[in-house]
Amino acid sequence: MKIVLPQVFWNQQKLFELKQKHPEFNFVTYNSPDEFKSNIHDADVISNMYEWTIECHKIAKNVKWLYFMSGGVTLIEELVHSKILISSIKSLFSVPGSEFAMGAMLMFSRRLNYITRQHPNEVPLQMWENIPEPQNLAGKTVGIIGFGYMGQAIAKSASLLGMNVIATSRTDKKEIPYLNSYYSAENIPTLLSLSDYVLLSIPITKLTEKYVDNKFLSHMKSTAILIDISGRAGLFDWYSLVDAINSKSIAGVLLQPPGKELPGIPSPKSSFWKQDNVIISPMRITSESILGQICDLFSTNLKKFCNNEDLIGTVNKKAGY
Repeated sequence: MKIVLPQVFWNQQKLFELKQKHPEFNFVTYNSPDEFKSNIHDADVISNMYEWTIECHKIAKNVKWLYFMSGGVTLIEELVHSKILISSIKSLFSVPGSEFAMGAMLMFSRRLNYITRQHPNEVPLQMWENIPEPQNLAGKTVGIIGFGYMGQAIAKSASLLGMNVIATSRTDKKEIPYLNSYYSAENIPTLLSLSDYVLLSIPITKLTEKYVDNKFLSHMKSTAILIDISGRAGLFDWYSLVDAINSKSIAGVLLQPPGKELPGIPSPKSSFWKQDNVIISPMRITSESILGQICDLFSTNLKKFCNNEDLIGTVNKKAGY
């Protein structure tokens, strides 16, 4: 069996260990898109760090398992209707994503966003009297939209801080520990109306484009905070989001950098970004240890693949994630 891997993720030691575990397999590494295409024509397993195009699909006629080196995947129709197994590294974002979400909620509740933007030596002392009183997270309700690996990790952390955890997802997960209440997709307005913090942890698909629109935001409390841990700008109707912040329909938002221009996104010099309740985080939902974890996950899944077991991080091809 031929297995194609990106060399950037597999140093000599990691590759040596993998070959020691599976001496019966032929492991080949690539360093560029051209090397990638030249090696996939007879590959059985492909660890892919590039866009999977129609050209790739036509070349790789023997592939049985595609391991995407990302949390989200973009699937062409030919891949959706194929028998190829697909998995991603989405499970690896559960811990860093959970820690990021907890840090974001603590920042808003303890008013740390004001501390980072002001310094007592640079402003009159009386200005600090205008900062809202800190709040406890204990007793607050967090509504998690998207209850996959990351959402479940957040639920565990939030519950340990005494928060009430409610959630919704594509599949029914009512029996998950740390979850106080589960809401179906039809009842998301109820979830939004109950939540002090709304966390977005969903992929971008045809069904979720502009998911956060005026109707969505209208169901949120005026005191609620919206936190994006998906990092996908296309989830937002930006006109509605900007209006909700400017009109104080919601209390604040934490976003990851949009990365591209979309209709309604304010210009970089806009006063919108200078508001204390609008936070842009340059940090992605990852960590320095993820490189080694990517290799370890592949090794674990390779064993499962050989034993015809379910893979960790399997992608539902019809759902798109």
